[in-house]
Amino acid sequence: MIEDDGTQSIDGIELSRQLPLRDIAVWLSNPNRRATVSDWKLFLIALSCVTRELPPMREEEWGPWMGREGWAGFDAPNLLMSEPLREGATHPYFEWIASQCDESSDERISMGYLARLNRDVMLEAGGRPSEAWFKILDDDERVAELFNSMVAPRLVVMDYELHFLVLRNSKPCTIPLTIDPKIWRVLVSWALEPPGSPGAEKLRYLFWCWSSEQEDWRPSARQLRSTEMLRGTIESFGEHSSLEPVRYTRSSSGIPVQGRSGLGYLVIPSWDHNKFVVEAVPNWENLAKARAIGIQICIDVSGPHDVPAGDFAVSYLLHLRDDLGSRKMIHTLGSLLHAAESTPHSKDASLEFAWWEEVSENFSNLAEMEPGDWGDEELEGMEEEVFEEIVEDEPDQFADFELAIAGDYHALQEILEGLRRDVQQLQEESD
Repeated sequence: MIEDDGTQSIDGIELSRQLPLRDIAVWLSNPNRRATVSDWKLFLIALSCVTRELPPMREEEWGPWMGREGWAGFDAPNLLMSEPLREGATHPYFEWIASQCDESSDERISMGYLARLNRDVMLEAGGRPSEAWFKILDDDERVAELFNSMVAPRLVVMDYELHFLVLRNSKPCTIPLTIDPKIWRVLVSWALEPPGSPGAEKLRYLFWCWSSEQEDWRPSARQLRSTEMLRGTIESFGEHSSLEPVRYTRSSSGIPVQGRSGLGYLVIPSWDHNKFVVEAVPNWENLAKARAIGIQICIDVSGPHDVPAGDFAVSYLLHLRDDLGSRKMIHTLGSLLHAAESTPHSKDASLEFAWWEEVSENFSNLAEMEPGDWGDEELEGMEEEVFEEIVEDEPDQFADFELAIAGDYHALQEILEGLRRDVQQLQEESD
């Protein structure tokens, strides 16, 4: 059924995306073809889950579009979590299974969690996709890996016709698919499989190797200029940055930069065109551990959406390199630096990680407050605890000091001599 606003539904189940109705009408115009698909309802719902509507776009918009319309293997790193932690769409398989469940998803219960909760529905659906997903659900390491993965759509609908995305002439383009549900079923089944499985890999190969095995996706002239500017910015930082990326996860890396504060930052690309993930670590040496010990700070850079990603990356790097100067403009960065400065820091290198954990905890508290509130009672209480901790740890250098008896100049001379020695000792320790 098609509503007045264009929304499509099947037996009361509202479809998330448009179907290739023109192709379907052509195929079903011959009554003898209906038997090609045993269950048209489930097949069309699955087709709606794996396809995306493709609007007209410029060459530079392909990457951001794939990021917005793509999906991860899982929406949470732990399958017991009901709320999604990943932005973007649910994997088509779990979206398809959720549509067959009696319950419905909401803001607190994601479609992925709902589908995983109803494994009987997955079992009843059967097929290679269900078989492949069942092997993964009990593998925590594989679940975490798929949570960090991202899959770009390959099947798109244009003018109510089904197309396939391929790489041709060094950029994505669409090719019309033959109007034959027998071919569609194979492609839909591949799209429902987990990332890295044989079917999903075949879809990926078709995109990259349609024209040639040596086909490559080349950036536009404006993107190349943006890349050159990014490279020049990194090189201008000298030893405080590097053209060699630092590994973040198995499938992602980031650009390292050291702030003037001494903190290290790793700038990692995200699927959001103008947004980068920023992980902060205690110093340059710990950048390789950003995934494990990093404090993630949210930084939004305003600007036109059609600006190449390299321009946004340059803005991130410049602000992070001059973090002491940028702290007043970027609230989260100011909160982090304030937490680092107000947390007692021992010179003992073995206590560095313990100090960073305290910084992380204090940052979490400060991030929820406005900079103007940092001097209020909550922060004063934290500073009092810090002061008490310092007083307890530091020995009293003048614990044996006693006032001399009036007129006893010899005793006064000894006291002054003792003070001189104590002051000299403090200066030497300070040096």
